[in-house]
Amino acid sequence: MSGGSLPKTGAGAVTLGGGVLGLEGSITMPREVAIVGVAIGVILLGSLLVRLGWRRGRPAGQ
Repeated sequence: MSGGSLPKTGAGAVTLGGGVLGLEGSITMPREVAIVGVAIGVILLGSLLVRLGWRRGRPAGQ
């Protein structure tokens, strides 16, 4: 699927937005791109938690 055929608005799009210190902004992206972004974030967070939970010289499960 090429990027030109992905929906930019409507039911197939996701809009993220918010405000910080009086500044507001939003971004609209195709649903598929948002799903991939969330999946990548979850994978990175999981690998970080595994890394933080692993300690050298300590048996597994403690």
